[in-house]
Amino acid sequence: LKLIDEWQNMLRWAGDLPGARNLTGHWEERDTGNPTPALRYGEVAFLQNDFNEAAAQFGEAARRARLQRWNDDLAVARAQLGRGAALLKAQRDAEAVALLRPLESLGTQGYAYH
Repeated sequence: LKLIDEWQNMLRWAGDLPGARNLTGHWEERDTGNPTPALRYGEVAFLQNDFNEAAAQFGEAARRARLQRWNDDLAVARAQLGRGAALLKAQRDAEAVALLRPLESLGTQGYAYH
């Protein structure tokens, strides 16, 4: 899994976004319990300006992160932050604001805690 993640990252940095999206798509199909493939697929979709798909993938990554570890709020919040950004770029402002407002409070609390 680490090798696949590093390979897709290399493809992204090399500017081969279609190749990175193809690789992450296959990874996401095979590793359905892991949040990382959906998160990476969402990142690539975002870079390709496919904001609705990115939002869906970030949402899936958040769901998988919660199912993988019920108390991993940071992984869920990271995926939800990506989803909120994609929703804003897709001009789905009401959904984005409803998602991002609680994350602002959570981020402030987390920062104060640490």
